[in-house]
Amino acid sequence: MTWWGKFIAPFTCGIAFNKFAGKKYKDAVKLLNRIIEIDPDGDRMEIIYSCLGRSYMALGEYDKALDEMEKAYSLFKNQDGKKDEAYLKENKEFLKAYSWLLYKKENNKLAKIIADKLLELEVR
Repeated sequence: MTWWGKFIAPFTCGIAFNKFAGKKYKDAVKLLNRIIEIDPDGDRMEIIYSCLGRSYMALGEYDKALDEMEKAYSLFKNQDGKKDEAYLKENKEFLKAYSWLLYKKENNKLAKIIADKLLELEVR
């Protein structure tokens, strides 16, 4: 990453999350893709990919959403040690969206596995 990437990526991340939370999904997609371009190995990339996937999903671009959510899932699976409330909430929101998308794309077996993981988190 360039020297300016270390500065700009977190700033852009804050703006992207605000766009996502404000349901300005086209803007969020542009910014989240820019973050991936600037800092592909940054902290908590699973959340970046999750928000990007859910933004694509909200825009009806299900194939792109699935691509990004698969990336997020592979990273979330490796983050079991992170247990703070904000992280768990994001993980739950991601799993809800991912299981719905898998069901919509007729991958019922994996959708059930993801839904079961969500249930495990809900009990905690």
